[in-house]
Amino acid sequence: MKRYEKSREETFKDFQLEHFFFLEGSRVVLNTKKAIARINGCCGIEPDLSQFIQSPKILYTFFELLGTNDLEHLIAQIHPKLPVDQVAFPAHRDIDFRKSFDPEWQDILGNGSWVICILPIDPMNQNNGGLWIDPKSFNESSSDMDIFWVDAQPGDLFFLHPYILHGSGPNESRDASRKTLLTGFCAYGANHRAYPGA
Repeated sequence: MKRYEKSREETFKDFQLEHFFFLEGSRVVLNTKKAIARINGCCGIEPDLSQFIQSPKILYTFFELLGTNDLEHLIAQIHPKLPVDQVAFPAHRDIDFRKSFDPEWQDILGNGSWVICILPIDPMNQNNGGLWIDPKSFNESSSDMDIFWVDAQPGDLFFLHPYILHGSGPNESRDASRKTLLTGFCAYGANHRAYPGA
């Protein structure tokens, strides 16, 4: 498999064609087929999520991974994949979207300055549109991807570096949803533009 199924420019163009609307402060994003791709700022729709994604256990891990005592909450999203809705995310690095959205972004710690935590609400696997990563993707000279599918259960915490190449497939299951909660923190001072949504 080639490193990018789509070029970076094609991937950004796909995201630009999406539609969205606001619901109780959350930004609900629809893909070109009008399926829900993600919900930005999901704490607007469900305020209790903010206590969960900022729990001491999760925060402590972010502090340790980034090696700093000053954090900013950067992202809170839900990715709801319904059976056979064909929502998928092409190969990408989250840092590319961050720099595109915030041109003044700075890696002030020299370690990415940003970590994402993926929390499965439903069991997550290849069949229901789960996450894959390329563990070797820090070496951009390689032309082939080395895909590793992540099997995870509700309650698992999966932390992701912003430079890791990753994506997800479509939900091929006819009866199983694959809802996932994402939260991310960055070093205070790295970010200059907040994501839309509550």
